Amino acid sequence: MATLVVPNISEGRDRETIGNSVNSVESEGMSVLDVHSDVHHNRTVLTLSGPAACVPGAMVALARSLDHVDLRRHDGVHPRMGRLDVCPVVSMRPTATSTSAAVELARATGRAIAAPCDLPVYFYGDAAVRPGTRSLAAIRRGGLKTLKVRATDELPPDIGPPRVDLSRGVVCVGARRPMIAFNVWLEGGAAAARRIASRVRTTNGGPIGVLALGWELPNTPHSQVSMNLIEPDRTGIGDAFDAVAREALAEDVAIAGTEVVGMVPERLIPSPAAEVSQLFMTPVRSLDEALRRLDETVD
Repeated sequence: MATLVVPNISEGRDRETIGNSVNSVESEGMSVLDVHSDVHHNRTVLTLSGPAACVPGAMVALARSLDHVDLRRHDGVHPRMGRLDVCPVVSMRPTATSTSAAVELARATGRAIAAPCDLPVYFYGDAAVRPGTRSLAAIRRGGLKTLKVRATDELPPDIGPPRVDLSRGVVCVGARRPMIAFNVWLEGGAAAARRIASRVRTTNGGPIGVLALGWELPNTPHSQVSMNLIEPDRTGIGDAFDAVAREALAEDVAIAGTEVVGMVPERLIPSPAAEVSQLFMTPVRSLDEALRRLDETVD
């Protein structure tokens, strides 16, 4: 079974940089299933598939393709800590063997990146080597400038140089099960979006497995509730939408649209008749279908 990797890079506007990043991973033997760039987040999510042996080299090539990106000049609503911001290896099967393989590959990838790219590496998710870095939120707390200080004391990088350069940042390499990045666009400002996001988080009594942030989308009349559904078999796209819709109604805020970032396992795509599906701004792409087409191409 091919390995699935979903690196996120801190560039969502410069088409040349994004194109060079795509070329860099393809040159190392990975197939690009999907490219999702967001100008408001200034971020691109790549969905990649390929042999496990190709992943470390492809991530090194991807990091090097971003050498010219200066995070001190980066602007975008999404939190970020590095040029190659996060690099999760996805464990597609709910088995200990699958998880173990993803963890091993994530740690090998982090080791491959650290020295030649001279970048601090933090391992997160199932690949974390200490409790304090299991969640990305714990690493991101306070932002990159704060991490530069924390790296010298309470939160040193797991591998790589011990100091954080603000122009280059760090790389977070992890292993995880499939998740869904799901955004709900709202009519109105950021204050309501932040309140809604707070109330739908699992930690505040919201549905199981929901991480959420709310922010304004600059130069638009919209704000956004941006969610990661980390247990999508328990709380799917429709459930998360319903939770946001209830809170939006209480706030007297209209929903302008919805979107999924990246790809979704086929079984988790809502019915076309569902309310959330009527509001999708772009079609939801099936991961299973993309993998089937890739297999047909290889055969």
